[in-house]
Amino acid sequence: MALSGTALALSLTRSEPEGPSQSAAATPASTPGPVGGPADRELCEAIAPLVQENTNTVNTFAGLGERGTSERDAGIAGFQASIRDWVSRIEPVLEGHPSASAYLTRNFQWYIDSNRIYASQLKPGRGNPADEAAWNDASVALGAGTEVCGNKLEVAGWP
Repeated sequence: MALSGTALALSLTRSEPEGPSQSAAATPASTPGPVGGPADRELCEAIAPLVQENTNTVNTFAGLGERGTSERDAGIAGFQASIRDWVSRIEPVLEGHPSASAYLTRNFQWYIDSNRIYASQLKPGRGNPADEAAWNDASVALGAGTEVCGNKLEVAGWP
C-alpha cells in the first residue's frame, strides 16, 4: 500500500519533458468542440445528404403498407440491405469529425444505431414493441441534429 502511494506521489510530482508530448499534440484534433460551433457545422454539412437518403429509404419502406402486409414483408430484405449499406457509409462521415461536439456526435450515433437495430430485427409479420421503440428512438435522436444543424439538416419528409 505504501509503495503504491509513493508511486502515485512520484508520478504527480514528476516534471514533463520540454515541448509538447505526442498525446498533447494529438489532443486538439480529438477534443470535442462546443455545441453549434464550427466543427458541428462541418459535420452537419457532411452528414445531411446521408440523413436525407435514409429518410427517403425509411419512408419508401413505410409506404409499402402496414406491418404484416405481404408488400411490406416482401420489402424487408431490401430495406435491411439498404440500411446496412447506409450505415457503412454514414459512420465514417461521423468518425471523420472528431472535433464536433459530444452532444451532436452522441446523438447522430444514436440515430445511426437505432436505424441499424430497427432494420436488423425486422421480421415478417405484425412486428413487436422493440421495432416501434427503435423506430421512435431514431426520430428522437435525429432531433438533436435538427436542433444543432438547423436549416443545414432540413430533411424532406421528416418527421
